[in-house]
Amino acid sequence: MAALERQWLHEIGRAFGKGHVSIQFTLAQHCGIVPVARRRSPLTLILAEREDISRGIASGSSIRAIAKGLRRAVSTVSGRWRAMVAYRKLASQLTTRRNLAGA
Repeated sequence: MAALERQWLHEIGRAFGKGHVSIQFTLAQHCGIVPVARRRSPLTLILAEREDISRGIASGSSIRAIAKGLRRAVSTVSGRWRAMVAYRKLASQLTTRRNLAGA
């Protein structure tokens, strides 16, 4: 948000006895201010990187080797690995429950 626009919001807010955020919200709802386009953080893993992590784990590569190949921190890759393990564990439990319920 530009400094001048921010200043206007503060002035309008003071005139109406409201906070500048309330004014910004109201204007945004009525097309008065176009919201800033959202961008992902460059630290966020992209789909191709997540796929590489999945393939690396499936092939038995170490987390350090996968991280080195992606030029990412080991903690980033291990965090994704933990999320994948948790997801697979949950999927397995749900499948078991469905099989037991249907038997």
